[in-house]
Amino acid sequence: MRIAVVRQRNAILESLELFRDLHPGITLGNMIAFMYTCENEGLTILDLAQVSGFYLATASRTIRAFSCPDAEGAMSPALGLVEVTPSPRGKTIRLTEAGRKLRDGRRNRAPKPACGA
Repeated sequence: MRIAVVRQRNAILESLELFRDLHPGITLGNMIAFMYTCENEGLTILDLAQVSGFYLATASRTIRAFSCPDAEGAMSPALGLVEVTPSPRGKTIRLTEAGRKLRDGRRNRAPKPACGA
């Protein structure tokens, strides 16, 4: 009898499952945009488009799924994990406290997003 060997989850699979648990409507493009933001906090939407290979409009639309629901231009599911603010370089993307906790792998202890505060 042959017993199947199942590999443990790696970081990529764990990240995909984390996003699936966070919201079932999150797309691969959303995940890519959030991960680039985690690795390069303070990047602009133009920077995000360049590093991800997205069109500028796609980068903007994609990252807005992680904005607070009451933020200008927020798109569903509006999870409150990033804030997009104007800067001299363009619209800058920064993680919220909840976004940092998610990035750091503390999703079970992540606070509810303090949107609009």
